[in-house]
Amino acid sequence: MRLSALIPTLENLGLSVIHEADYQVRTPDGGEFWIHDFHTEEKSGQAIDVAAVKHLLEDAILAVLD
Repeated sequence: MRLSALIPTLENLGLSVIHEADYQVRTPDGGEFWIHDFHTEEKSGQAIDVAAVKHLLEDAILAVLD
């Protein structure tokens, strides 16, 4: 998925993306993939209880990607 599609999805879930870092990972068999680490905050500035919303957010993002 392109970042131009993913960022609005995160924003529609009530988050503001404030920073993104990329990490390239190479596997021993020569494969490679990228990890995109998004730093976000809740749009209204309230603290996010990550433990309480982690699975809901994961499910929502997977549903969008599907």
